[in-house]
Amino acid sequence: MGMAVAEHVGSLATALAHARRLTAHDPALAVEQLLEILKVMPGQADAQRLLGGAYRALGDQLTVTGKVEAADQAYARAIRASTNDPRLIEAAGALCDNKLAIAERLL
Repeated sequence: MGMAVAEHVGSLATALAHARRLTAHDPALAVEQLLEILKVMPGQADAQRLLGGAYRALGDQLTVTGKVEAADQAYARAIRASTNDPRLIEAAGALCDNKLAIAERLL
């Protein structure tokens, strides 16, 4: 493994560890960081998995603060981030667009 590859893998591991820690304290910032990682490395499995968890944590945080509509959006994004099944992705998209009847039918 060349030096550049080792540095890249090291920075990815550091960024993922940072996002994991942020999820507990500042899930919105964790979401931002994970989306940035996924821009550079589309489909990166660990980042994708962590993104689902960060969106769920964000939804929980928003629910506690009474921001129900924003929480629903975060939960829908968690579903979208947590699956590769096209049917579930379509249902999550309908949830994000507040098309509940369509999402219910798809689910």
